[in-house]
Amino acid sequence: MVTEIKTDSKKKRRTRTASKKKALLERQAGEIMSKVIFTLAASSTIRQAFDKMNRYRVNVMPLISQDRVIGAVSRQTVDGALSHGLGKARVQDVASSEVGVVLPETPLMEVRKVLLQSN
Repeated sequence: MVTEIKTDSKKKRRTRTASKKKALLERQAGEIMSKVIFTLAASSTIRQAFDKMNRYRVNVMPLISQDRVIGAVSRQTVDGALSHGLGKARVQDVASSEVGVVLPETPLMEVRKVLLQSN
């Protein structure tokens, strides 16, 4: 009998977990996204990107040129560039140009697809 109780308990736990995942994926991007987005000018140096990422404690920052997102740079990329002495180089030169962008009303299932497609 104890075994049956444990099995029922595991089934209930799995059902609750599946329900939570389903509820999460039915939400929209605007419900979980950051309301403040820190950006970098495409003309910023790698050293400036490093300083700004540390100041705001973020790991990825979008690059902006003429009020448009043209790419993104990660802390890992910035750290690697600095280790090669490229602190004065433009961050745009090492940034990724493939950036997934979604609207606040985008369902999380779609956000997931966009993120997977853009690395």
